[in-house]
Amino acid sequence: ANTIHRDPRWRKGRGPHCSLSLSPEDAAGLEVDEGSLVRLTTGRGSAVLPAHIDNNVPPRFVSVPNGFGLSSGEGSGARPDGLNLNQLTDARYRDPFTGCPAHKHVPCRVERVALEAPDGEARS
Repeated sequence: ANTIHRDPRWRKGRGPHCSLSLSPEDAAGLEVDEGSLVRLTTGRGSAVLPAHIDNNVPPRFVSVPNGFGLSSGEGSGARPDGLNLNQLTDARYRDPFTGCPAHKHVPCRVERVALEAPDGEARS
């Protein structure tokens, strides 16, 4: 069923679809608004995503949808749509019996991304 993510054209521009959901309290602490860019960093890597403020996410937790990060398009025009969570999943945190990485319980850090203006000044 997740193969529908391969070609993002079916969504007809609605989105963003691969955002980082966080609580209103955490958003206020980071000084981010809906759609602001945030950097999600784990022990394995980092990615920049738009923020989605969600009342259903508890403070000090974040959520990113799974099933994105697949390339669509052809040849040199192919590009990934969203974030492939496997790029940030750290195998040190895994089920001791099956060895499957814990996709839902990965320690991470979130920070606001300052945008650089054309004049070289940092802006939020």
